[in-house]
Amino acid sequence: MVSDTVTDWYGADTATFGDRVAAAREAAGMTQKQLAKRLGVKLPTVRGWEEDLSEPRANKLSMMAGLLNVSIVWLLTGEGEGGVPPRGRGRAVAGYQRAAGRVARC
Repeated sequence: MVSDTVTDWYGADTATFGDRVAAAREAAGMTQKQLAKRLGVKLPTVRGWEEDLSEPRANKLSMMAGLLNVSIVWLLTGEGEGGVPPRGRGRAVAGYQRAAGRVARC
């Protein structure tokens, strides 16, 4: 049995910048290597961003938001346009999708 801690790792109130980058990248169907190539950076750079070891410069942040179809504000704060959690993450994803659907109907 999988614990709630494992399945609920992604939440708007607990997600870091790196979590949001990884979530948006996965939702866009890209690997870390593909994102690195499209941004013109090395793979360890993207890994560092996703592991919250470093942050991108403004120009790369802007490019990343465009490539991943999310807003810069969402990447930085988790608020605003964006917010697609990674696929296959259990109840956290299902709850997020229900909430997003309610907001879209408003």
